[in-house]
Parts: sequence; C-alpha cells; structure tokens
Amino acid sequence: MFSHTEREVRSLLSTVRAAAVNGDDYRVAVVGRIECPIVVETFLEVLELHELDNQGYCARCSRAGSVWDRLMRRRVHCREYLTALRGLNVVLDEEAGAHAVRTAQHMTSAR
Repeated sequence: MFSHTEREVRSLLSTVRAAAVNGDDYRVAVVGRIECPIVVETFLEVLELHELDNQGYCARCSRAGSVWDRLMRRRVHCREYLTALRGLNVVLDEEAGAHAVRTAQHMTSAR
C-alpha cells in the first residue's frame, strides 16, 4: 500500500517539476499560480509534525533513532528541517531562484 503512495507522490512531484522546467509560458504560469502553493502548503504540513526547540532539536526525530539513542534519550537536530534547508539552499543558490524569492519576500514584507 505505501509503495503505491510513494510512487504516486513522486510521480505528481515529477510532473510538476517537468511542467515548470520544460513547459511553455502558460504551463509555467499555471504551475506557479496553482501547483506551487499546493506543494508549499503540503511541505509546511509535513514540517508542522516536527516542532523544534530553541536549539533546533526535535522530539519526533529524537525518538526515531536507534534503540540505544532512544534509551539514552539523545536529542538530535530535526532531520526534516535540515533536509528542507539543504534542498532550499541549493535552489536559492541558483541566480534566478534567489532573485525570485528575495523579490517575493520583499513584496510580502512591504504590505
């Protein structure tokens, strides 16, 4: 059951990525206006499952370690947030992506 779910999610994300990268102007606009907000909201919902303390530790990720880590109650930095930040930084390092996000942040903070 879950392998089907994983395939379906990956397929949907691949379709959105392909439309954004290879699509004509209309398709890219549709992805930006309709698909992108859906992907961002879904991404934020996943991150909401991981509450960070003021040092970046996450109780959910700390429970997911090895038996020894759980017995010792070792706290770990949230893997979801670290992965998200690493992935977003790669995107933002590209000139167009960084410019687009900075412009959007400036526009929303000016309101």
